[in-house]
Amino acid sequence: MMDNTSSRRLLSVTVAICTVVLCTSADGASDRSDARDGWKTYRNDRYMFRVSYPADGRVQTSRHRNYELVRILNHDDAGERQEGLAQGEYFVEVFIYDHRLGHRMDGKCHDVLREASPVKLGRIEAWRGTTVQADDTGSTPQAVCVESTKVDVVVTASEADPLGPLANRILDSIRFGN
Repeated sequence: MMDNTSSRRLLSVTVAICTVVLCTSADGASDRSDARDGWKTYRNDRYMFRVSYPADGRVQTSRHRNYELVRILNHDDAGERQEGLAQGEYFVEVFIYDHRLGHRMDGKCHDVLREASPVKLGRIEAWRGTTVQADDTGSTPQAVCVESTKVDVVVTASEADPLGPLANRILDSIRFGN
């Protein structure tokens, strides 16, 4: 029979193992809650970045011929909608162009963004602006773009509010270099 101290240690180890197993996917990505403000954090260990988002969001990942995609949204898939985003709805798209896999972005960050200005995202220099084209929800997404020798990453965030307070807060949370 175990004493209370041994039981607590076993419970702690079990909870820690379950947390790691449930929160981490095969590609090194994880989804964790941030108790400070009720937001969650998507963390991708393979590409060494993280982004925080409201707790009502859900993460979808997919691989395409020319890029990998991470979508975070709190409504039905934006690609299937005829109308724009409703008040309070948002989505984030992270396009990962891994040069080692043959992925290539359609130009440089200056080609992808309008009114781009330099920003620091953790340890990485990046560009921030809006996308060149409006998305299929009728809004013009705020965006950040990172170029490197091995990987380029473009993150867009859209919401119904044209000033984009939520989209900007999401983009403000992005950090590279975990």
